[in-house]
Amino acid sequence: MNNTELATRKEKKALYRKKWREENRELDLQRKREYRENNKELVRERARLYRLSEKGKMVRATYRHKLQEEAKQTTISKRETRNKIRAEAVSQKALETTIKKEEAVRRKEAEAIARRQERLAKKKTPEELEERRRKYATSTASRIRNTVTRGRRVCTGVDTLTYIELVSLLVGQRHKCNCCGVKISHDLGNINIDHFIPLSRGGDNTLENVQWLCGDCNKKKGANAPIEPLTFSPLKKTLS
Repeated sequence: MNNTELATRKEKKALYRKKWREENRELDLQRKREYRENNKELVRERARLYRLSEKGKMVRATYRHKLQEEAKQTTISKRETRNKIRAEAVSQKALETTIKKEEAVRRKEAEAIARRQERLAKKKTPEELEERRRKYATSTASRIRNTVTRGRRVCTGVDTLTYIELVSLLVGQRHKCNCCGVKISHDLGNINIDHFIPLSRGGDNTLENVQWLCGDCNKKKGANAPIEPLTFSPLKKTLS
């Protein structure tokens, strides 16, 4: 019997045994269990010799390599899953941030439109603006500012009068004429600022040289010498 026939015979036996084990699986497992129970020492010794053999070492090395590859693949899979979850979280957060920014921009645009509409609603007509200018022209603030401006333009002497000083002077006079004591205001239309020594005669444009008069007293005085004031002390004297 040559080697070819021997190899063919071994293959046939292996195929037959494999087929028999597949057809009689339970019986084969039972026989193996009984054999291991009855020959524990022999099975242990065979296993030890197999581990020490080259084939056993190769099988164990292959098995360890397989376990390492499986662990590596598991680690890579877990890392990819974790990175995917993180990427989804980051993209979700970025999406939420973008949505919030867009909402903020839309809210600011709506507020700007509302403010613009409010300004347009409050915008005064030319007639209302003209009425406002007319009222200001006859107001106390307008008279005070005009007095300061005129004094600086006409005065040839000392010029230190300010808007705040004129207001303080009016408060010191208790909103009354400094000569006759009648109440004065821009609403009554009888408020006038007067210089004791007129600017045309070299008077100074200072707090000590001005007083608030009613229209009648201011006309009576004109550009003449000062008329006799009342006995109460206005705020301008306490300031000086």
